[in-house]
Amino acid sequence: MPDQAPSAADPAGELRRDDIRKAFRAHAESESVSSLSAGDIDALADSIGELAANYAGTASRVRVHDAIGADGHSLGLCVLEAVSIDKPFLVDSLLSLCAEFGFEVRALFHPILETDRGVPLSLIQIHVPALSDYECRLLKDEADATLADGEMAVQDYAAMQARMQDAIERVKANKV
Repeated sequence: MPDQAPSAADPAGELRRDDIRKAFRAHAESESVSSLSAGDIDALADSIGELAANYAGTASRVRVHDAIGADGHSLGLCVLEAVSIDKPFLVDSLLSLCAEFGFEVRALFHPILETDRGVPLSLIQIHVPALSDYECRLLKDEADATLADGEMAVQDYAAMQARMQDAIERVKANKV
């Protein structure tokens, strides 16, 4: 992991397209995606690769859109895609959000790949049934908010643990 968090002026680095495709293909073998061809899997991998391109490593990057397969054909479903520096709670938070909205999760791809700068990026692609434009916007907005909340919790975790340890030590010191 780099010494400093990446910024817009100092991006997280790039992922190789072949690495993303390889990770998606490997995951497709264990996921129930028999309706998707190898070309469709590659197109889905390329989709999240586009989202990850030039990722600065600050806030999570999220989008929701109709899934497009090989040769540009519609796959009849939507994908929620997120790119973030790898950290706890990302996948569980997004899966919970889908459940909250009542969207059936049909497949989940979640490779964690290291960029050319050594930064671990979490690539999340959740397949849900086709959604209306309104539902896509709502899911995207809520995913942005959910991941921002998760980021705040992760950033605060070390300080929160230190405060808890301090409180424990004070209670121990005051025991009779």
